[in-house]
Amino acid sequence: MKFKFFKLTKKFLIFSIAFTYLINPTIGFAFNYDYDEYGLYSEFIFSLSQNLNGMKNGKFCVFGNDQISKSILLSYNHVIEVSEDLKNIELCNIVYVASNKQKTFKFIGKKFIENKIVTIANYNGFSLDENSMIEIQLGRRNFELLVNRKNLKANNIRFSPIISNLVIN
Repeated sequence: MKFKFFKLTKKFLIFSIAFTYLINPTIGFAFNYDYDEYGLYSEFIFSLSQNLNGMKNGKFCVFGNDQISKSILLSYNHVIEVSEDLKNIELCNIVYVASNKQKTFKFIGKKFIENKIVTIANYNGFSLDENSMIEIQLGRRNFELLVNRKNLKANNIRFSPIISNLVIN
């Protein structure tokens, strides 16, 4: 006797999430909200990395550990985790800096700029750091970008027209 196993499709996943929500609205809503928020951040950060011009060749990297970095690592299999000692930093062309590395980045951020690596983070005040490039904020309707124009210009990084309208400073 042969059994056919069904593939998990988007329709099945949506149905199972909706069914979970109907059974217990509190659990269903919390699960959906957390997944959607961090998943949307990771998708936006990755699509932002695809719409930057002037970057050196390299890979997308993550420095630190927070919910967004976990979502990035789960969603994209070619992402490199940068360790505290920065041994594999030369492989990167763009780095997402997790919120738990905020204090560390103030001391070692210069190494990213020296290696012409685009840095992105979503914690408040990142764009004000002298070694930062792009801070992501969630606005009323869209993601908004706060940029350190001096560092972007020094590294010859330009936004594509699709992304440039999200810059608010």
